[in-house]
Amino acid sequence: MQRSIPVSSKKPDAPAPVPDTQAVLQAALAASWQRDQRVGQRRTALRWLIWGLWRCVPVVLVFALAWAAWRWLVPEIHTQQGARAQNQSAAQHASVRPTPPASYGALGTTASLQYLSLKPANRLHSKEP
Repeated sequence: MQRSIPVSSKKPDAPAPVPDTQAVLQAALAASWQRDQRVGQRRTALRWLIWGLWRCVPVVLVFALAWAAWRWLVPEIHTQQGARAQNQSAAQHASVRPTPPASYGALGTTASLQYLSLKPANRLHSKEP
C-alpha cells in the first residue's frame, strides 16, 4: 500500500530569488580554499610531529637502556642505599617509646608494656656470635 503525500494547493506568495551564478561560484571557491588550508595545516603539523618523534625517540631509548644497564650491572649500590635508609628508620623508631592505649586504663588492667630497645640486656636477636 502506498502512502500519498498530501500536496498543498496553496501557492507561494512570491517566488524565491534566484542566486547569481557568479556569487555561487565565488562562495564554493572560498569554501574549497578554506578546506584546503585546514587540510594543509593538519598535514604540516603531522609531518612536524613525525619529524620530532623521529629525532627524540632514539635519544630517549638510549638513555633508558643506559639506565637499565647501569641498574643491572651495579645493583650493590642500590641495596647499600636501601639498607642505609632502613637502618636510619629503624634507629628513629627505636628511640620513640609507644604510649599505652587509653583502653588499658579504662579496663583497669595492670598490663605493662615492655619497651623494646637495642641495649645488650634486651636484645631482640640471638646472642650467638
